[in-house]
Amino acid sequence: MKNKILVSEAKNEALNSYQDAIKITGQQFINEKMILPQYIDACIDREKDYPTGLELKNGIGIAIPHGNQKFVKESGISFLRLKQPVNFGLMSDATKQVSCKFVFNLALFEGEQQLNMLRQLMGLFRDEKFIDFISKSDLNSIQKFLTQKLVF
Repeated sequence: MKNKILVSEAKNEALNSYQDAIKITGQQFINEKMILPQYIDACIDREKDYPTGLELKNGIGIAIPHGNQKFVKESGISFLRLKQPVNFGLMSDATKQVSCKFVFNLALFEGEQQLNMLRQLMGLFRDEKFIDFISKSDLNSIQKFLTQKLVF
C-alpha cells in the first residue's frame, strides 16, 4: 500500500491557533480513514510539551506536529499552507514561539519512519528553492513533488 501525502491550503477564516491548524491536517487524515480521531488530540497535547515549530534562516516558520503512532492506521503526511501564519512553540526553546506558514503533520505508523522522515524534511527545509516552491505553487504540483521526494 502506498503511503499518502495530503495537501491543502487554509483560507484562515477560522484559523487562529496551532490547534486549529492541527485539526485541519488531522481532518484530512480522518477523511482518508488513515487515523483514529484521538490522533488529533494526541498531536495537540504533544505540542504543549514538545513543540515542533522551526524557524528557518529566511525567517519562515514551519511546524512538524505528530501524535501517538497507536492512533495511526495508515502512514501519511498532511501538508497545510496557511494564508496567514499561526504561532507554534519553538522546537529548540519551548518558551518561545515561531510564526508558521506551513504545517507538515506526520502520521507515521512506525517510529523508525518518523526519524527518517524528519531527516528528509530537514534536507528540504534547507533549500530556499523548496520553500519558494511550496509558497507559490499550486497544490497539485506540491502534492506530486512531495510524493516524489519523500520516501517512507
